[in-house]
Amino acid sequence: MPSPLIVPLLPATDWVAAPLFAQIGPAHLPFYWHLPLLVVLVSLVYSATRHDQWSAIFREAFRWGLRLTAFLVSIVLVLWIVARFFIGP
Repeated sequence: MPSPLIVPLLPATDWVAAPLFAQIGPAHLPFYWHLPLLVVLVSLVYSATRHDQWSAIFREAFRWGLRLTAFLVSIVLVLWIVARFFIGP
């Protein structure tokens, strides 16, 4: 059972079975539209601090972008599993 402080924030439907972004609501969804741009920019800036040639910068940015994306997806999966199986009703 969720704590009394969290209960008013939960929707009336089964919040665990709802899609991940539907829990947040449409007002906060545009925040996630910037995530791919942030991953690309962080990858490019990090790679540019390590390399001088454009080909090496783009190659390392692609690799770093994949690693960063995999890390973020793994965090989302862990949080979903915890919410679904350990916190859910």
